[in-house]
Amino acid sequence: MKLIVEDLSFNYGPKLVLKGVTMDRAEPGMVTAAIGPNAAGKSTLLKCIAGLLRGRGRVLLDGRDAKTFGKDLIRYVTYLPQENPVNAVLTVFEAVLLARQHAGSWQVSDDDLNAVSEVLHDLEIDDLALRYLNELSGGQKQMVSIAQALVRNPRVLLMDEPTSSLDLQRQLEVLELMQRVTAERNMTTIIALHDLNLAARYADHFVVMREGAVYAAGAGHEVLTPEMLRDVYGVHGTVLLDQGGVPQVTALGSLKRGRLVPQETMI
Repeated sequence: MKLIVEDLSFNYGPKLVLKGVTMDRAEPGMVTAAIGPNAAGKSTLLKCIAGLLRGRGRVLLDGRDAKTFGKDLIRYVTYLPQENPVNAVLTVFEAVLLARQHAGSWQVSDDDLNAVSEVLHDLEIDDLALRYLNELSGGQKQMVSIAQALVRNPRVLLMDEPTSSLDLQRQLEVLELMQRVTAERNMTTIIALHDLNLAARYADHFVVMREGAVYAAGAGHEVLTPEMLRDVYGVHGTVLLDQGGVPQVTALGSLKRGRLVPQETMI
């Protein structure tokens, strides 16, 4: 399902959070990374696309205004928030099955049960199936939330920092899975990420947000530049291409009041 955002703006009270955002390259089978510093508008953008917030402008799904879908929008678009409390007195299997039912009938079929088993297996958390949610660690709960999103088999999947609570191995596994599933299911996937190197490795397209507006959009090697690091993140850094042509970003220091503040962090 092709996603187009046209001149989207949104206010929280008097504060303008999104400023005429336009996106026209979110294609089926493609992973788009939404990047930018905190408060750049990434989460608000995803919520507006999901219909959770009503902005000015248009969100088009295969050319149809998303507002005309009404309650049926949930059948096509799934939003995974950055923080998704899953503390109900349910087992992991029950929680993922419940998410599956939200996308359709309340009658449980063999297909539903098989879909839950399959997604738990793909995420390698099938050993948690009979554990209760309140017994899980933060990282395990995050994996359950990802399973709940995938089991709905959405046409458009929106994920806000899905790897924030995961260790490095799980981050790689989840993003590899998202890349594969997006291609196999021909989904349109948008993932808000802070780690630029993870985004460069797994995203097909980038939208760079700064102060509620789109600073740049394009392929990784086009938008991940020292100039972008300076203008958007306020840091001095280098961007080198590895043997596969994937950008590798290193932040060398923070630009603060015109001074270089040394840091040892990778973005």
